[in-house]
Amino acid sequence: MLGIGMAVSVAPLTTTVMDSVSEAHAGIASGINNAVSRVAGLIAIAALGVVLYAGFNRALDRQLSALDLPETVRAEIDAQRRNLGAAEVSDTRGQEAIQKSFVVGYRYVVWIAVALAMASSASAAAMIDRHGQ
Repeated sequence: MLGIGMAVSVAPLTTTVMDSVSEAHAGIASGINNAVSRVAGLIAIAALGVVLYAGFNRALDRQLSALDLPETVRAEIDAQRRNLGAAEVSDTRGQEAIQKSFVVGYRYVVWIAVALAMASSASAAAMIDRHGQ
């Protein structure tokens, strides 16, 4: 899906940027386009990582409060929170809580990605000049 999204959006965006400047400024436009694209990707990954981590921790707290786990297992889980879904604990119920919590956090990220895709589609539909060419 990422490849399809990139193919659908990157080529037209680059073409639009390059067509909007004179040949004398093509190199600058290309450099700015690439730099902005990479910075935006980094920001998106960082922001979605924060969302995933926060959603995971919130869901794990809810899962753990519903379970009657020994303090040693809770401490083991807390020590591995930063590993997210890759955390491994000795208790089966604790491991299941970790897995369910990761799915919850990941679901938040996916829904945000869906909302952003829909917003970009709406903005593209609104901004496309259908009569210009």
